[in-house]
Amino acid sequence: MLRRAVHAAARCHGPRSTAACAGISAPVRRFLSTEANNQGPRVTKEMLVHEGKEMLSLFVGGIAAVTALLVSGGFAIETGKAYNPPPPPGSLVELQDQDGKTLKIHYQKQGNGPVTVLLDGGVGETSFDWEKVSEQLAQFATVVSIDRPGLGFSTQGQEPRTATLIASEYSALLNKLNLPKNVILVGHGAGGYSMRELAWQLDQCTIGPKCNGLVLVDALEENLRGELESVSEPVKDALAKMDSNGQLVLALAYIGLVRLIGVVQHSQLAAKYSALALPFVEYFSPTPAHRRAALRENEAIAQTEQHFRESAPRSRPLPAVVLSHGRTGMFTSMKFQQGVDEVAIRALETKWQEGQQRLAKTVGAVQIVVPEAGHNIQQEKPEEVVKAVRALIEESNEPGHSAGLASLQTATCPV
Repeated sequence: MLRRAVHAAARCHGPRSTAACAGISAPVRRFLSTEANNQGPRVTKEMLVHEGKEMLSLFVGGIAAVTALLVSGGFAIETGKAYNPPPPPGSLVELQDQDGKTLKIHYQKQGNGPVTVLLDGGVGETSFDWEKVSEQLAQFATVVSIDRPGLGFSTQGQEPRTATLIASEYSALLNKLNLPKNVILVGHGAGGYSMRELAWQLDQCTIGPKCNGLVLVDALEENLRGELESVSEPVKDALAKMDSNGQLVLALAYIGLVRLIGVVQHSQLAAKYSALALPFVEYFSPTPAHRRAALRENEAIAQTEQHFRESAPRSRPLPAVVLSHGRTGMFTSMKFQQGVDEVAIRALETKWQEGQQRLAKTVGAVQIVVPEAGHNIQQEKPEEVVKAVRALIEESNEPGHSAGLASLQTATCPV
C-alpha cells in the first residue's frame, strides 16, 4: 500500500499531477504536500539572533561557574595549606633586622669541612635549589644555603630587597652561626649581586668571617638590562611586561590558582628536585608569601644595579670564577612576545655573553663557559660549581698552586 502511495506521489509532480493525485487519499496528500508543510511558522533573523544570545549566555555562564568553582576550590586549598605547614627540614635562626624586628631564617647546613661555602640563588630561589651542589661540597666543606627572608620557610624581611640589605642579613647569619671563618661565596643570577656585596662588607670588618673566594654562576651584570633593552623596542616592551607579570602571579597565588597550576607542572618539578625536597618546594612555592617576596626582590634589582654602577672598584683583589652557560635557549620563550623574532633572540644571547665577559673583567675572575648547561648551571651541571669552589679553596691555601685557579685556566673558553 505504501509503495502505491509513493508511486502516486511521484505522478503528482508530473504534467498530469492533478489527475494523478485524485487517487490518493486526503491524509496522504496532506503529508506529501509541500504547501501543507510550509504552513508552519517561519524562522526569522530575529529568532536566530535570540537563539544565539541564549546559547552564548549559557556558554558564558558555564565558564563563570567553572571559574568560580576553581577559584573557590583553590582558595580553600591555599587556606588549608597556610594553616597546616610542614616542618622545615633545616634549622631556624633568629636575627634582628635594622628596625629591631625579629626575623626567622630557615637554613640548611651540610658537612663539617674547614671552609664555609655560602650559597645564594637568584630571584625567588631558596636553599632547595642548591641540593645537588651541597651534597657534593659537603664532602670537603661546611655548606650553608638559606631561604632569604620571605622565601621558603623564612619570615618576611625589610624592604626594599636590595643586594646591600640581603648581604647585611647574610653577614649577621655568618656571625650568629658557629661556622668556619674562611668563606667561599657562591651566587647564581641576581644572587651574584648579593655575594659581591657581601664579599665587600666582610672585607670592611677587621674581625669575623673573611671571604677567600667568589663564584658567580651565570650571574647578572649591572649594565646588562640596558644592553638587552637596546636590542629593539619590542624587546624592551617584552622585558617590562615580564616584570609586571609578578603582580598577576601574586594575585593568582592569593586565590590558590598558582597551586592548582603547580599540580599540572608536577612532573617538571619532580625532574628538578629530589624526592626529599619536592614536597617542601610544592608546599611553599605557590604561597602568597613566597610569591610576594620574589616580586619584591625583582623590583629592587634596578636599585641594586644602580648601586653597583656608582660604586668604586673593590680595593682588594679577590680570587673569583665566573661560570657562564654555553647552551643557547635562555631567551627562546620571548619569541611569543609581539615583535620579538629569531634575530632578536640571537642578539639577546650575544648581549648576555658580552655581559658575562664584562662581569669577569670587573671582578677579575677566571671565566668558564659550560657548554652543555643553560642558565641553571647549579642544577644541570653541579659538578662545575663544585670544581670552581674546590679550586678557590686550594688557591686560598696556596696562591698560584696548580690545583688552584690554574687548574681552571685550561677550561676557559672564549665566548
